[in-house]
Amino acid sequence: MIVCICKSVRERDIRELIDSSQEGLRMRDLRDRLGVSSECGKCARRANCLLKGCSRDTAVNVLQVSGARTPPEPVGRPDPAVAM
Repeated sequence: MIVCICKSVRERDIRELIDSSQEGLRMRDLRDRLGVSSECGKCARRANCLLKGCSRDTAVNVLQVSGARTPPEPVGRPDPAVAM
């Protein structure tokens, strides 16, 4: 899932940085290394939630409260009977 549209930073990018860090990271570190929250700032809550280890459900709630649109849940292959 894209967290920062301005800098094209994905959730995976942030998690990889968190996992590879030898020390605790702060939002300043995400901004310096990935550019997160350096433009419009709409991604700040979601990025901070990832830093604190929030679950995906909590993160979706954060996005909804902040007014951001959440992507639809991934679905399996479409049922051919329904697609007709």
